[in-house]
Order: sequence, then C-alpha cells, then structure tokens
Amino acid sequence: MSKEERSKMKKVDEVLEDFIRRCNNEESVKSVVSFSAYCSITKHIKPRETVYEVNGNKWHVFDTPFYKYTYCENHSYHCFFSKVTGFTCRISDNINSKDPAYCELGPEILDLVISVNGCPTVGGKNCRFCYKNNTNKPATNMSFETFKKIVDTMPKCLYSIAFGITGVQTNPDFPKMMAYCRKNDIIPNYTLSGADLDEDMLRESCRLCGAVAVSCYSDNKELCYNTIKRFHDCNNLMHINMHIVLSEEEEQLKHIWNVLKDIKEGKVVGLRNIVFLRIKPVGRASKLNCKIHLDTYEEILTYCFENHIGFGFDSCSAPDVAKVLKDMNHEEILKYIEPCESTRTSFYINCHGIASPCSFCEHIKEWVDANVDVTKCIDCNDFIKNIWHNPVFDKFRFPCENNQDKELECFKCYYYF
Repeated sequence: MSKEERSKMKKVDEVLEDFIRRCNNEESVKSVVSFSAYCSITKHIKPRETVYEVNGNKWHVFDTPFYKYTYCENHSYHCFFSKVTGFTCRISDNINSKDPAYCELGPEILDLVISVNGCPTVGGKNCRFCYKNNTNKPATNMSFETFKKIVDTMPKCLYSIAFGITGVQTNPDFPKMMAYCRKNDIIPNYTLSGADLDEDMLRESCRLCGAVAVSCYSDNKELCYNTIKRFHDCNNLMHINMHIVLSEEEEQLKHIWNVLKDIKEGKVVGLRNIVFLRIKPVGRASKLNCKIHLDTYEEILTYCFENHIGFGFDSCSAPDVAKVLKDMNHEEILKYIEPCESTRTSFYINCHGIASPCSFCEHIKEWVDANVDVTKCIDCNDFIKNIWHNPVFDKFRFPCENNQDKELECFKCYYYF
C-alpha cells in the first residue's frame, strides 16, 4: 500500500478504536472486535475507492469483501458496515459528538419494490393488514433492466437493498437481481411468508442474502417456524428474523403472545430476533384502530427481557419504545434506537421507479404529485443532485420543531402518528 493509502486506513483504525471504547454491551463489543479484525485482515487488500464531491465537500467510499466505509473529508460523517455480520455504526467528527442523522452523499439502505400482487396466499387468505393492498391477482413486476438502471445510478455508499416482494417466485428476475447486488458491493435482504419457498430459492438466498425475515401470520404460524428452521439448517445466514404486525386488535394480540410463548419454550429453531412492525392506517388496515398504547410496549419489552428473547421494532415505533425504555430504566439501550431514517440514510422506490420517503408515503397526494422518477437519471451525479437533494425530500428530512422529540432525539412521523 502507498503512504497515502496507509494514512487513510489509519483513520479507519482510529475511528474504530474510539467506537470500541464507547461500547459497554458485551454483544456489541464482540461485533466491533470482529469488525476491527476484518479491517486488519484487509489492510493488505487494496480497497476499491470511489470519490464524490457534494456541496463542496469530498466524500470517499472504500469497498472490500469484508466491509464498506464511507466518510466525508471534513469528518462530519463516517459510516462502517460489515458485509459479514451486518454490524453498522455511524459517527461524526469525534466520539463525543452527536451521531449524524443524514448522509449527504446518498442513501445507504434502499427499500426497492420489485413486485406488486401475485401473492402466494397463507391459509388461503391475503394478509388483512397489508398496507399495499396486495392480492393474488396477476403481478406487476419490475424488469431487470429497470432494476439495473436504478442500481447503476446509486452512489457507492448504498450497502443494502431491502427487496419488496410479494412472493419469492413472483418476479422471475429476483435471483438475478440479488446476484447483481452482490456484484456491486450491495447486500440484499428480503421478507417472505415461506409459502412459495422451494429448495432452489432457499439455496440462492443462503448464498446471496445477508439476512431474511419471515412474516408470522395467525392463520399459519407453523409455516413461519418451519421456514425459519429451513434457513437455519441451510447454515449460511447469520440473521434470520421474524416479522410480526404489532396491533392491539384482540386476535392479533393473542397471536403475538402465543408466538412469544413459543419462542420462550424453544419452539422456533434458528430465530435471531422477533421484530414488531407497528400497524399503520394504510391499505387494508386503513379502517382499523392503529393506536398502540405505551402499556403494550412495556408488557412486550418486559417479557422479552425476562425471557432473553432477542427483539426489535421498526423505526415507526422508535419514539414510543424510547419513552418506555427510559421509564423502565433501560437508558443504556437508547443509543441503539434509530428513529425514522427515511430520506436521511434510507430511500424508497416503487416497482415503476418512482421515489418517496418510505413505502407508507407512496399513495399520499404530496408524493403522487411530486412524481420523482429515478429511472430518468442519467448517472450517479444526476441522482445525487436532482433526486437525493431534491427540495421535496429536503422538506421531509429537515423537520420542523413540532416533528421532533428533543428529549429523545427522535423524528416523529409527519403522516400517521
């Protein structure tokens, strides 16, 4: 390595050492130590470097087979992502500064829909909570050519694509899309029901994905459990999560507690975390009562803590979960909570290539009228200037004071809560 390259890698080590000192959680320390080892191992592998200029500042993205490192030359932003464990950390100019909430270069996570409708039904029914109103009617699929054009216009800071699918077999180009992600230093992941998972797709997913999540429906929770075990037996995925809709509807709450009991009793083999997705008044849930009381969060959190169950929540729940954890005297966990990251570090694009802050905004008039079409981008610089820094997204990402919880440093949802 040249003197200049060694200097750049030395900065990586310095920031990592700062971050290690910051950790006081055993599991986090293990992750950081492992990640630091990856950096050490790759010191003799020349990273692929891409340089950008955004608003007068130079940005660098380094890629190796083990990690992706993005930083701004003024050191206002650093992001480390392990391609092996999924461990991610973001810091600014020093360890005592407030963590950066916005990547000026571009999105790091992309929520990309590649199929609408064409659902494999579970128990002969479509999900009653589906915010997309998807059914088993004929599918509308994103073509591979459109997918490739979108990926090719993204800045290299993008490290993960969360595929929005209806079934794993619905879009015939899905495996090719995941392979193209890997070719471009992007880790694919997706959520499935398991209803149409055959052995070929299981093997491809284990080979290409960084993680999968399996939806758990009250109509057939055994399908979810069996799918998790199949991925676990494949023995090639570190993260296998369960997704379950958090609703106070009587039937759904009963289902949640039955599943938590099953996890406690060891009936879900291979599960890493149960992740609760807060119900929103969108799609087929638009007429339901979507209020979640703080007591419900506290009961779930208490049960998970007491029974050593790994858990997570989507960022829509962040303000409420933060309040409850603080009241429960678990303030040490607050630093691991990430509030709404839409247009700050993540982005949403539908199957037609139209962008909006997140998947729940897609049909809101403001974003339908904006009609931001990513497929019209000429190249990456065009995307950064005219899409990522489009004034309509600046309006969303820089909220007014009424949309911030200053005490907990959480962004509140503009539209639903």
